[in-house]
Amino acid sequence: MRTLDLYLTRRFLLCLGLAVVSLLLISVVIDLTENIDTFIDFEARPGQILLYYAYRMPYWLILSLPIAALLGSLFALTSLSRQNEITAMKATGISLYRILTPILLCAFAVSVLAFFFTDRVVPTATYRYNQISDEIKSYHRNDGSRRQVLLQDTGEQLVYARSYDALHQRADEVSWERLADNVPMERIVARRMEWRKNTWHLLSGRHFRFAADGTIETSSFDTLALPSLSLRPIDFTRQQKAPEEMNYAELANYIERATLNGEDATRQQVDLHLKIAFPLTSFIIIALGATLGANPHLKLMFGFAPEQPDDAVRPFAEDRFVDSMAREAFITQLRRDGAVSDYLLRLRRSDDSSIWVEVTATLHAVDNDGSRRLEAIVRDVSERRKLEDQGRDLSQQLGQAEKMAALGQTVSGVAHELNNPLATILTWSERLSSRSLDDVAKRGIQTILSESERAAKIVKNGDICGKIWVFLVGDVLHIILSL
Repeated sequence: MRTLDLYLTRRFLLCLGLAVVSLLLISVVIDLTENIDTFIDFEARPGQILLYYAYRMPYWLILSLPIAALLGSLFALTSLSRQNEITAMKATGISLYRILTPILLCAFAVSVLAFFFTDRVVPTATYRYNQISDEIKSYHRNDGSRRQVLLQDTGEQLVYARSYDALHQRADEVSWERLADNVPMERIVARRMEWRKNTWHLLSGRHFRFAADGTIETSSFDTLALPSLSLRPIDFTRQQKAPEEMNYAELANYIERATLNGEDATRQQVDLHLKIAFPLTSFIIIALGATLGANPHLKLMFGFAPEQPDDAVRPFAEDRFVDSMAREAFITQLRRDGAVSDYLLRLRRSDDSSIWVEVTATLHAVDNDGSRRLEAIVRDVSERRKLEDQGRDLSQQLGQAEKMAALGQTVSGVAHELNNPLATILTWSERLSSRSLDDVAKRGIQTILSESERAAKIVKNGDICGKIWVFLVGDVLHIILSL
């Protein structure tokens, strides 16, 4: 079994690798065709183009993996099925599920590797790809600086900044509020807010406290630490990375903070789940493709539902044969030779319709209970038989047409040969009729002339098959000789 598992694994991985390489080459050709004008217009260097495709290849690999997995599983197992290797494995007592086990394990391993590849390699490669793309187009990526920033933090805290400088991690013209059941409790207005020692510090501002009785307590400050604010600099610069440029942990953290800030992170949540779901599609598609590629067709061939038990088919039972004598001849040859190859039989389906099948079978030695075991490959050749019958009918029609054509040529040749003596007979008959002869001779000449003219008309009309030989050879020659 270990040898068989290695054989199936090697066959599947080879087909999968060929499918992946083919799809990647197609992707490169299509992208190069679309972007060749951009490379020429911006005078991209060969090294930039190579890096452009090198960093894009991981994303294309993951994107094309499900399709490559389907093609690989179908190519591997349909080739095995077409060469009857699946049938040979099942004939040795190995179930279909056991045959597919190494392929399904490979599919699971491919999905796990695809997940780690998507989480570790693809985000970094995509980020570098976008950098190279912007470099080619002479763009500069946003460093995270923003204008008009409004964020929500835990504890019903709101932060507004007119602008944020990501390079120096500071915000200008800041307003901070703390609410309680949507009622303002505190407010701070500051000229600047800076990130120092893992805490936000407000500079040059005023602090307002709102009491329950409506009074407002006001104080000024030069520097005020704000430890209650859990937002970090990355919360102000989240837009600098797209979801496909972040790994699973980074994207999950982004969604958590965006939700706390009151932002809608539905799209990012979809991207997060996609990072797990997409690699698993390879396993699902391989499982479906393997089942389709190795699925037996005997039950469908005889009109049974797939859920019917295997022993319900009984392809060589007596009631399956349209001709009982054919069954006796089939069994006799099996017992005599021990095997048959491409033996043609006409069998009945479950709905009593008939099909033509070719059987290659081997009759094994007697078992302990006195019965014999028959291992057979049954192929439905009804369509081929139908085409052969149609070809045979067409061949007969062509043969008949060739006979008619040959007969037409023969008749045409006979008519041509008969025209010459008829012309001679008519010419001499007309000359003799113009001479002075006795009455008996004239009647004879007139008979020869009229009958020769009738024979000439028959030949001209083509109706010679049934008349020329009877009339011309019998009557005209008899008249001529009688004179």
